[in-house]
This record gives sequence, structure tokens and C-alpha cells, in this order.
Amino acid sequence: MHEYCHVLRFPQGWQMPMFVKEKYGSQLPVHKFSLYDDYEFRIPGVLGTRFLVRGISVPTKAYSLNIYAVYLFDPTAVPQPANEDEWNSATVVPLRYVGPADALLKYLRSLGHPFDASGDHEKEAVSVSPDRAVVIKQSWSGTLGGPGSSDIPGDFSISLPFSRPHGKLFLDVYDAESGKKLVTITTSFVNTYPENILGKTGWVTERYFFVPLDEKREKCLICDFGRSR
Repeated sequence: MHEYCHVLRFPQGWQMPMFVKEKYGSQLPVHKFSLYDDYEFRIPGVLGTRFLVRGISVPTKAYSLNIYAVYLFDPTAVPQPANEDEWNSATVVPLRYVGPADALLKYLRSLGHPFDASGDHEKEAVSVSPDRAVVIKQSWSGTLGGPGSSDIPGDFSISLPFSRPHGKLFLDVYDAESGKKLVTITTSFVNTYPENILGKTGWVTERYFFVPLDEKREKCLICDFGRSR
């Protein structure tokens, strides 16, 4: 995995405003940044190696007060503060496929490869890079918890009154044209549901794939598939 991926940490986390103003003038409270929220990436000027990133609250669409400038290609680079003027003049990077689900499935079938998943279950099952060169099959194994779930793997004789969600997440990365598997990225999840992570992965251009790693979204996994091509 280290051939492709590194962990990006946002040193000051995400500072959210207390309220956001609606178009009719009312004020909506903004909660602390959490696993239900998202990132927004932008490109300042001509496409290069420097990006801007900001936290965005999903229910209120409120932006974080702080903005970072990041170099995604450099595992040693520390995100630096960026300003509002630079953010406003930058171009938004679409992070996820937007279109009919059947069109994406039709494209995947046309490639003629199985793109098998390592996990037992699929959530937000597949992500395709914008240039359609890389296919990532997303899956998970484990338990979602709840009444009657067992915390002991393989032990079906014990029924606990409550079990927390826990297990493994799998990202199987394939070369779309050849169907060859490039790498399988594996991580654990606990006290959260798989879709809270797998549903928030995305692409920053056709080169970088990101996976949020913690509840407050203060770090994420950045996988650089540009060099491998």
C-alpha cells in the first residue's frame, strides 16, 4: 500500500462557524465537523500539484472557517493555511461520479473483467476515476451491531444484548483496461457504519483517491495512482 498511499493530516482540524445564514435571513446552528460531513477540493489557477481543501457541513452547506493548501503528491508535505480570496477564485473539483447508476454499471460490464471485492458486503460498491483508468471496488466484512449480534468472530452461540459496529473495510484497486489488481487497501472500522466512510471516498482529479479515516475528518488516506501509470 505504501507504494501508492500516505496519510494526510490537517493540523488544526476543522473550525466551524456557530451559525450559518439562510437566504431568507434565518440562522441555522452548525454542528461540530463529523463523519457525516465532507471535504471540498479546489484548484487555484492552472491544474498543477497544489490544491485547496475545506470542510463542508452536509446538512447546512456551511464551510469551515479555515482553509488548507495541500500538495497531495508529497507524503511529507504539511497542509498550510490559505485565504478566502484564493478560495473564491479557485475551481471546484468534482469528487464523485454524478450520473445514472445503470450507465456506470453498463460501462463496467463492457470492460469484461470481474473486479472482485475482498469483503463480504458491498456499500457504495464501486468508484471509477474521472478518466476511467482505475476502478476501485469498495466492500466490508464485520458486523453492524445491534441486538443479538456477537462480538466474538466465528462464535454463533453467544447472543449479546448489544454489539457495536466493527469490522474491516476493503478497497480493491484495479487497472480498468487490463483488469489487473494493483493493490488492496485494508483498514478497520469501529463504532461507525461502513457507509460513513465508503460513502465519503472520492477522486481529486484522475490521479488522487482519498479515504476519510477518523470521526472528525482530521486525517485522510491519499492514494496517488498517477505515478503508477
